[in-house]
Amino acid sequence: AGLVLNWSNHLSTVSYGAFDERGILDLALHPGWATNQRIFMTYTAPLRVTAPTGWNCTLRLSEFKLPAGEPARIDPNSEKVLFEVDKPYHNHNSGRIAFGPDGRLYLGVGDGGLGNDQGLRPATGNGQNRFTRLGKIHRIDVDHGFPYTIPSDNPFADGAEGLPEIYAYGLRNVWGLSFDRGGTHELFAADVGQDLFEE
Repeated sequence: AGLVLNWSNHLSTVSYGAFDERGILDLALHPGWATNQRIFMTYTAPLRVTAPTGWNCTLRLSEFKLPAGEPARIDPNSEKVLFEVDKPYHNHNSGRIAFGPDGRLYLGVGDGGLGNDQGLRPATGNGQNRFTRLGKIHRIDVDHGFPYTIPSDNPFADGAEGLPEIYAYGLRNVWGLSFDRGGTHELFAADVGQDLFEE
C-alpha cells in the first residue's frame, strides 16, 4: 500500500469537516494503461487568473504517468493540463470521467453550483447554453493531438451551434458516469436533482 499521490497543495481551499464538493473528483486509467501508464484525474484547482472576478475555483482535467513498479506512485511532475472550466460556486463540480467503448474520454461538468438554479448564470441556465462548458458531458480524443482532438461525430464538432467538445447538454451535476459493459454499451449518467428527485 502507501501514498499514490499527494496533491493537496494543488487543490482549491476545501472546508474540512463541513459540506464541500471540491477536491480530487475522479480518476480513470487509459484503456491502454498496461503499456502506456497514462492516468487521468479531475480536481478543483484554485481559481485561475483569467477567470471572472469573484468566482470560486477552476475544474481541471489532467493527465499523469504512473511508472511501473512498487509501490504504485503517480509522478507528480508528469501533469499535463488538458481541460479547464472556471466555476462560480464551490458545489456542482461533477468531474466524473470514463473512457467509452470508442476509446474517447467522457467528462462530466456541473452547472456552476448554488441552489435553485439561481445566482451567476444566464437566464436560460448553463445546462441549456451550448456555448459554455458548464452543465455538460464532454467527449474528447486524448490519443491524438495536444491537449486533445475533437471526435468528428460529436454533435457540435464544427463549433457552429455549440462548443465542439459537447456530447450531451441540459445537465445539472452528473455525479455518476459509466458505460454498460455488454449489449450496445449505452452511457448511463446519474444527475443531481434538488430536494425530492434525482435523475
